[in-house]
Amino acid sequence: LQGQPSTYATSFHLDPDKRQVLADVVRQFPSVTVMDVDSLMTQVRGIMNHASTGIEYVFGFTLLAGLMVMLATIQSTLDDRRRESAVLRTLGARRKLLVNALLIEFALLGALAGILSGVAANAVAIVIADQIFGFSLSMQPQMLLIGVVVGSIGVAFAGYLGTRSVLNQPPLWTLRET
Repeated sequence: LQGQPSTYATSFHLDPDKRQVLADVVRQFPSVTVMDVDSLMTQVRGIMNHASTGIEYVFGFTLLAGLMVMLATIQSTLDDRRRESAVLRTLGARRKLLVNALLIEFALLGALAGILSGVAANAVAIVIADQIFGFSLSMQPQMLLIGVVVGSIGVAFAGYLGTRSVLNQPPLWTLRET
């Protein structure tokens, strides 16, 4: 292919304080095309930051929707919980036992949700790494641990807040209503 048109490409690092040298080279050799990779990378980082912010908002809305569904479910079972609590307290169960039972119930639900979300997050990350970015990624056990801990604490706290009226209502009132 001697004598045919050709293009040569190269790259080099230039300190930011020596950018004037680059301008001089372009003026002296007008056929040289210079691409500033640093500015391209800045734009790519900006796009990635916007995308991650959008994903964080979607995550936040999903979390809020899940919390609303959980609170609606708790509200729908509140009468049954009141009756259960009244019967148990009438039979001698202390408030601490009822609080612990509710916290354990909701913590286990949160742990189950945390395991599910950790497995799903790992699966999605592995698929994205393989299919989009072209590299292999292994299972991240810390995601499962974080999911279990955060899920347990979050759901237990929200569940307790949603059911504390059950614990505060005297059993006599509940038994009279039924």
